[in-house]
Amino acid sequence: MKKLITSAAQLLALTVFCYSCKDETQISPETSKIELTSLITNLNLQIQCPDSVSYDSAYIVFRNTKGEIKESLILNNTTYTATGIVPYIGAGNWYVTTSFFETITKDYQSLEKSGDFSVDITRSAQDLIAEESSAFIKDGSDLIKKTIRRRAFYYYQLYSAGLSTPEGFVRLPVDPADPFVEVATFSPKWIYAYVDRSFYNRTADETDNHYQGGSAFETYGTHGNTYDRLESDIVDTTSLAPGISKVVNKEWNYVDCLITIEGTTHEQSILLYHVWDLRSSKGRISSPDAAILRSSKIEKRKKVALRK
Repeated sequence: MKKLITSAAQLLALTVFCYSCKDETQISPETSKIELTSLITNLNLQIQCPDSVSYDSAYIVFRNTKGEIKESLILNNTTYTATGIVPYIGAGNWYVTTSFFETITKDYQSLEKSGDFSVDITRSAQDLIAEESSAFIKDGSDLIKKTIRRRAFYYYQLYSAGLSTPEGFVRLPVDPADPFVEVATFSPKWIYAYVDRSFYNRTADETDNHYQGGSAFETYGTHGNTYDRLESDIVDTTSLAPGISKVVNKEWNYVDCLITIEGTTHEQSILLYHVWDLRSSKGRISSPDAAILRSSKIEKRKKVALRK
């Protein structure tokens, strides 16, 4: 199936609004049901925030082969801790992720601080405690601490022009050399996605801008009744890796990323443009408005990037 071509006027009408994740629990897919065997009731959660800043919202997710449990956390921005309760959870090994969201209002996106670890939950478990670098279950036995892996992401909620309901979200790593990218959509109407990442060495006065390399990939839908719908949650950690590996030892201080998602009609398109500017003291700048990119420029960029 050929990719739908979106006109310049339609692209200029696209709107991508990015809000805090405080409403994500209302728009995410329903939590999978866990088998009602060997259940533990009221597992108390005591989670330390990733750092001493005020967060807007937070949640925790438990995953294993039997299903998924997602719970919101109650933040205390004075003590920099978060608490909660998991009403029911099965004994066994679980992969746990925590996500804390710091709102960046000036460019309508959120900064997500994530932590992940695996933990064995026993039938006598009372508390799950996560500290700065380790986590453990409190159940009256010897404590076995598990190391927490920390990561940070830019989180965008995606909106189509004229619609107030989110169409999906995008997660990009704070470190542009990390090839991770996640594109999630909440409706089966989306059939195509394109992602790229380009690295430049740019002077402070913008007079010189040397392209150092990059990567790109595109995905066509293969799901749904018509076998042309995108997978609802695309997590890719390998497609951008070859191009990034070629530039990591070069000099670069400016990176940009273009993401386009297209639906079954010309009116259904989403465009996101993100920038990492390592020349600034904070390591980033406000991402430019995606509407400034015309369709002709986007198509040219895609053709060049996909040939590499």
